[in-house]
Amino acid sequence: MKKTILITAIISLAVVSCKDKEKEQPKPSLSARQTMLIGKDWKIKSVVSEGSDITPILPGCVKDNIIYHFNDATSGYYDEGATKCETTDPQRTNISWALINNETRIITSDPDGKDTFNILNLTATEFKLGIDKDVITLKN
Repeated sequence: MKKTILITAIISLAVVSCKDKEKEQPKPSLSARQTMLIGKDWKIKSVVSEGSDITPILPGCVKDNIIYHFNDATSGYYDEGATKCETTDPQRTNISWALINNETRIITSDPDGKDTFNILNLTATEFKLGIDKDVITLKN
């Protein structure tokens, strides 16, 4: 009986000790750019392709999409919005992301592949991305 009580006490102390260590580990701090991106629904403001503004000809089913929502420093999602262009498309697609090259570029990954964009401008309300001759401006 004494052995059982002693073993139970040792196990309890070990569990409490492990939980305390988990709490003590600090979460990585976010950079200013990460903080500006996280927790917002980034939607299309404009799309310029090879110098021409094509925003007016984008279908409504694209304009209402949440292009990016960053949950934290590594994960987020893309959301089809209120109207889908293809009914078979998933409503939400999970993504992973990271700021690279001294936070001047962003790389995003989803089940279809990876995209890398230059960050042309980033404020609390605007996120401007460039790839080749295209510029996508997002707003929240």
